Amino acid sequence: MRIFLSMLVLAAALAAPIAALAQEDAGRVLVAVGDVVIVRGEQRIPAQAGTAVRAGDTVQVGPQSNAQVRFTDDSVVALRAETAFRVTEYAYQGESGAQRAIFDLLRGGMRTVTGFIGRRDRADYAVRTRTTTIGIRGTGYGLVDCDNSCRNADGSLAPDGTYGAVREGRIAVTNQTGEREFGTDNYFYVASPTTPPEQLVAPPSFLVASRGRATATQLAQAARSGAAGSATAVAQSAAFAGTGESTFSSSRTATR
Repeated sequence: MRIFLSMLVLAAALAAPIAALAQEDAGRVLVAVGDVVIVRGEQRIPAQAGTAVRAGDTVQVGPQSNAQVRFTDDSVVALRAETAFRVTEYAYQGESGAQRAIFDLLRGGMRTVTGFIGRRDRADYAVRTRTTTIGIRGTGYGLVDCDNSCRNADGSLAPDGTYGAVREGRIAVTNQTGEREFGTDNYFYVASPTTPPEQLVAPPSFLVASRGRATATQLAQAARSGAAGSATAVAQSAAFAGTGESTFSSSRTATR
């Protein structure tokens, strides 16, 4: 009996660090403008600057709203209006420790500057959409997942699928047809899981940020400098994440 109790105590002691690790914060909200909620199991947590984001959480952004999250590996993710972004898996124990970041863009759009995760092993990082999986080569990029939800500048409905823009570096776009890489200033479109990724000659209006807005690099630098609580950081975040489709404005139209 004593041996059995000792084994239970030992098992509990071993499990405690694992449970604590599972509850560690993956990151924190830098800015939440409008209707932004963290869905954690049965909980719906109104988000504000400083709200913790954990593995398993889904960040939901309502209409005319935007949000930005800084993760512990120094990556920054900005979410546009009407977006659902799930932190499916996340672990970061320093540059030499365990690293993994798997995200799901369930709907809407995002822009990001990647951090340390994925530098050591590219397989440690991925963003998944309905049509494709995005891997990194050290980069800043944006994605919009369209499901009868994206309008061109002329008001026409853009074809469904995943649209992407590479700001810096390179990304690998993978689905059932294989992998294709895109580099800086490339724009791409993936219609379905069984359709090869294709490069776009011109960016659609809902994807590309208009000139004069904060760049991904500038925003990441602001976040890392600790300026997120200042009015400047709030303004930069709003410009980066955007409120509605106008933030990704351009005069070009998505065609196939």
